[in-house]
Amino acid sequence: MWPAPSFRTLPAVQLLRSPIQPVPEPRQPRAWSSTAHRLALAAPAALALASLQQHRVAVAAQTETTVVALQGKALALELQCLVYIHR
Repeated sequence: MWPAPSFRTLPAVQLLRSPIQPVPEPRQPRAWSSTAHRLALAAPAALALASLQQHRVAVAAQTETTVVALQGKALALELQCLVYIHR
């Protein structure tokens, strides 16, 4: 396989005929557009975070309710066992 041509292997005439592409200057973002862009990105993230926190609170409350219910069932079973043993 032949090596890719580089500026050293191309004839001088071909180098002179190839179009020269100017390198564009990097554009500096305007301060207001940069701030607006950050705010536009931050708003959905803030909503997602609030939704996640709300979901965590709901899961914690449901977990606490489940634990209390299971403790109540365990206590009821324990009482049934004690009643059965003392008969």
